Amino acid sequence: MEFLTPVANRPVAVFVTNLFGHPAQLHAIRKSCDMTGITMIEDNAQSPFAMERGRYAGTIGHIGVFSLNIHKPLQCGEGGMIVTDDDDLAERMRAFINHGEHVSDRIGLNLRMPELCAVVALTQLQRSKAIIDRRVEQAEAIIDVIGFIPGLRPPVTRTNCKHVYYTIPFLIDRSRAAFCEVLAAEGIPFAEHYAEPLHQMQAFKRWYQQCPVASDLYTKRLFYLENCTWTFTKREIKKIGEAFQKAAEKVKL
Repeated sequence: MEFLTPVANRPVAVFVTNLFGHPAQLHAIRKSCDMTGITMIEDNAQSPFAMERGRYAGTIGHIGVFSLNIHKPLQCGEGGMIVTDDDDLAERMRAFINHGEHVSDRIGLNLRMPELCAVVALTQLQRSKAIIDRRVEQAEAIIDVIGFIPGLRPPVTRTNCKHVYYTIPFLIDRSRAAFCEVLAAEGIPFAEHYAEPLHQMQAFKRWYQQCPVASDLYTKRLFYLENCTWTFTKREIKKIGEAFQKAAEKVKL
């Protein structure tokens, strides 16, 4: 489907991901896009109710995309939402639902959310702010109980931003494997690295470029706690803090 028309071999859209629950530099990117005539699409699957400069992530770009599948902050089993304040873009996106029938003269797709999922989604939306607020409270309690550990960097929230902590990512200066080995022995739910970098995936290797920062994070430095997946008791949060301190002592960070 022809969604956006290329102009003079320029990119017609950029996708900006608000990763781990924190907004990207959305206002600056939107300004650049407006100056060059490029459409800005926010991937806001992990960051509902995150904010930058008083505005919600997912509403600063021309289009905001939200996910509602089973491992996201707001869940209905499968599917998602797209938002825009542009009438033309809205018409084009409605064509995705049912082959373009009744809503557009363009050929469409068939990406309908099942009705039962939609019912669950509407219910989730009514309580969505409370769900996210609880996740933020839990994440802040975990970060607080871990405390300061030299060589370990917890999430940092930029000025005038709100973090909603889809996960709680950490950067470690060295000995990630040994540190995570202790966490695993203590029963702490974590992941030792995030998804494989795009430039390393088989489908994209034809455009392979050296991405040293992404490779370093993937192989050596990044790990995270599953804040979205688990609801911890106060006792379990205390245990997380103790496990982090134990790991730091063992690897001598």
